[in-house]
Amino acid sequence: HAVAPQGTAFGEEQATILSRYTSQICPALDNDEAGRKAVFKDATILLPKGFQLKVAVFPGAKDADELLKKSGADVLYNAVDQAEDFFAFALRTVSAGQDLTSPAGKAAVASKIAEFLFLIDNPMTLDLYAAWLAEQLAISKESVLGEVTRHRQAIEAREARNARYAALAPVPDAAYAESQNAP
Repeated sequence: HAVAPQGTAFGEEQATILSRYTSQICPALDNDEAGRKAVFKDATILLPKGFQLKVAVFPGAKDADELLKKSGADVLYNAVDQAEDFFAFALRTVSAGQDLTSPAGKAAVASKIAEFLFLIDNPMTLDLYAAWLAEQLAISKESVLGEVTRHRQAIEAREARNARYAALAPVPDAAYAESQNAP
């Protein structure tokens, strides 16, 4: 099956609909910076819903349409069949330009990937990906899980702070609200 969202319109509602039909999603977006950003954005929607993600990359083409026109359907099918796991894609993408021989480079990459690991609700899946990332970066699984926990705590603190600020914000009375809507 294939679904083609238009532009960057993919959202929670579409993910909920897709979850009725499948647990596996293979984003196949443009092979440029905007496409990579869209994959990461989509992951923030799909991972919390328990989807397994693989990412199709189109070698020598900017998108599926160009690959189809240049190389034919078999090459396009092969690109989808050879799609890489989202976390392998994320590691490859985030690692670009980082010195993975240095502690700072490894820490930066681990921290960025932890932002996505944090979205996994299944403890076993999280543990397995944490072990995989630790092996890839030659760091401890505990440090990866610690980074996931640190990220979770930061998000929870931000949400609590936003809730406190929202509670402190004055609520305009009905007369004031009507006066703002008057012509």
